[in-house]
Amino acid sequence: LGDDISQHDPKHITKEKDDDNLGIDINNDTMTNNNILFNKLIGNKNVFGGKLCVAKKNFGICDSIEAYFYDVRTQCESSKIAKLYNKHQPPKKVAFLEASVIEVMDDEEKTDEIELFCLESFLHGSYIKHIDNHGGDEKARNTPSAFAHFSYEASNKRLLVCDIQGVGDLYTDPQIHTYHGTGYGMGNLGNDGIIKFFKTHECNAICKHFKFSSTRNMGINEDLIYGTRPEKQYMKMKKIDIIDTKYIDDTKYLLQIPKLWHKNITHLPSPPAPIITYNTQTNININFN
Repeated sequence: LGDDISQHDPKHITKEKDDDNLGIDINNDTMTNNNILFNKLIGNKNVFGGKLCVAKKNFGICDSIEAYFYDVRTQCESSKIAKLYNKHQPPKKVAFLEASVIEVMDDEEKTDEIELFCLESFLHGSYIKHIDNHGGDEKARNTPSAFAHFSYEASNKRLLVCDIQGVGDLYTDPQIHTYHGTGYGMGNLGNDGIIKFFKTHECNAICKHFKFSSTRNMGINEDLIYGTRPEKQYMKMKKIDIIDTKYIDDTKYLLQIPKLWHKNITHLPSPPAPIITYNTQTNININFN
């Protein structure tokens, strides 16, 4: 690691704006403490109680400055939806790891020596990818796919959290598809990604419990119906709460990142536009034969 490690607090990458909407604090109000961060990464018990963290590095076309902040924003906003999911008393609650961005450099004046990483706690246990962002689903459990379906319904059919993976129901590195395909990195396949999920998704007992409107148009997997399921077939509420997602129509919010610590990086290249095919089946109950 370099001589200087600076951490961007996730609260400064995504924070509450106007009580409901998410926004970015673009002020350089971040934390710098090389000793704590270094010992956090190596799991030094004497300094950080043995809590081991990992620094995740992107490679190839995904290794851009913006990508790290988009990944952390995606994880933070997925966590917000997970908290709403848990309020509806599912049989098993879910959560996402808290993530942040760190800048590592030997000299803050030398642009070519800066490196960025996503920092998060190390997950101990059997790591499983339940759902990818192309419609793939291992179909072994109810909770991951029910949560993804919940994110779509709770956002009023404007986004979908997918790429569900982690240890148990503690998840990391998710992807968000938005109806317009903007923001959240190159993995946002837009409405095409949402449709790919529903082409393979089989509603289970949890989906039925939440009274999702789309369950009237989709068949119920008879095998998964006997997996993890709520105590009661249907919840008392008439429908789930809707989360305010007006912020995803704010392109400036979706594409901006906080000010970097590195002094010589003042202008960032615009992120590449996602190459996707838009489909007119947006914001409707998708019915597949």
